Amino acid sequence: MAISEQQLETWSNTGADTGSKKAYDRVKNIIDNSSFTKKSEVDIYLQGSYANTTHIRADSDVDVVIQLTSVFSSDISKLSEQEKQEYSKLSTALYSHDHLRQELLNIFTNALGSSKVESRNKCIRLNLGDGQLSVDLTPCTSYRIYSSYPNNYVEGISIKKLDGNTIHNFPKRHINHGIKKHQDTDEYYKKVVRILKNMRGKLTDEGKMAEGTAPSYYVECLAYNIPNNHFGGSLHNSVLNSLKWFSENHNNFSQLKCQNEVSNLFGSEGTQWNIPHCQEFTSAIINLWNGS
Repeated sequence: MAISEQQLETWSNTGADTGSKKAYDRVKNIIDNSSFTKKSEVDIYLQGSYANTTHIRADSDVDVVIQLTSVFSSDISKLSEQEKQEYSKLSTALYSHDHLRQELLNIFTNALGSSKVESRNKCIRLNLGDGQLSVDLTPCTSYRIYSSYPNNYVEGISIKKLDGNTIHNFPKRHINHGIKKHQDTDEYYKKVVRILKNMRGKLTDEGKMAEGTAPSYYVECLAYNIPNNHFGGSLHNSVLNSLKWFSENHNNFSQLKCQNEVSNLFGSEGTQWNIPHCQEFTSAIINLWNGS
């Protein structure tokens, strides 16, 4: 093994934790003190590495979701014809995702100044200044996958991008499943995720893997699929067993799910990883572990 237990211990730790809370509190305070018309109808929460406590020192931007819970779209493909007819009686919302994004743009431009607010394809980038972490603010509406109508559904979020495409995600399910897996692996799971992310960082810094080959979300979802009994005992054993699992299963990756257990991890959609990049990542970290 080319990586010492001491190095694994260092890599297993989280990055700074106070910055994400300060950034979140600042965003929440701006909204609370604004004239936002839907203030009582939104759920504001962290997502991404900081929310999942899988962040490392190299992580910077904080992801904050602004979910409009009073408006939702749905996948009703599993419903009976009668249930689909009942669903069709729902009224169309007058306030849309476009309204939400524009109102949030106005609120944060007024609070921070136009130079510190940037409208991006999927989110609104906020430069909070004063040495605080930048924020990627994601306006979204609710999204439901119905198994029966009206009460049985999986809830996520729907994000309309500026390019006109809509994507669906399930951040709360992702967070909750990560918490459970961490508990079920004697609290080794998230440590291993941080180690894998730090190994990726070392490889990209040394020019052995291209930037963007293995985004943090995909690395975490891949690690989520490692069986729980591969974790435990020590960091060395947990990482070694994880890498063995990668090696033994690299031809079966196509069937893997994301940590939310709803979305497919691999595919051709913009929100999915591609298998060649995953295999490049797993091969590179195995080589790093072996000292080659």
